[in-house]
Amino acid sequence: MAGITAQLVGVRSVKEWESKPFTEFNDTLTTMYHFECICFQTDYEANKLAKGAKLSSAATAGLLETSYIDSQARWIGDSNFSYSDGGYIRFLRRFSRVPITHEDYSSTVVTLPPEFGRDRERFEAVTTFPDGTTATQVSYGPEEEYVKKPSESQATTTRLEFVYSTNPAALEVHTAEGFTVLQVDGFSIVTVTGNSNVLKSTIITRWNGDIYQALTAYKP
Repeated sequence: MAGITAQLVGVRSVKEWESKPFTEFNDTLTTMYHFECICFQTDYEANKLAKGAKLSSAATAGLLETSYIDSQARWIGDSNFSYSDGGYIRFLRRFSRVPITHEDYSSTVVTLPPEFGRDRERFEAVTTFPDGTTATQVSYGPEEEYVKKPSESQATTTRLEFVYSTNPAALEVHTAEGFTVLQVDGFSIVTVTGNSNVLKSTIITRWNGDIYQALTAYKP
């Protein structure tokens, strides 16, 4: 029993494999490393990793040994815990490189602003003189607004850009093109806002661990 216990001291990786999650985007650099681990609960507590821990060595990865060394890969979490008799646990430990930027295509619905025009009613007053001649006097009514083209929604092809960083504050946020309609002296004024090339504003989410993803939809 003592020999078995000694073998289990520390966090041991009993199964290891790597994956490349973005090969469909021709990205073979972004790599994730998976370690199925076993250890005593007390050893896990003693070997907990901190945010930003690297797979530079077995020691920095909190493992007794590993066949994978990649100083660009950072710890993105432990999961899938299961507890067994004898006080030991199994879990999955993962590391990943920060993914490089990639693009995809989809579709989105955009709302186009309305278009307004102005017109005036035209009046003609014809005067006939005693000698038979006539004179026409033209006048116009007040300007009135009309809708040249109403606001409408339409589906369009969208280029999606995915950018990654461990510092979410460093990820650029782009605002989609939009519009406001204000009434000024009885007439509608359309003001276009945002970036004309952006169809959907940037959304920042946590991708894995402390790696964040910024997704922006652009015109193709």
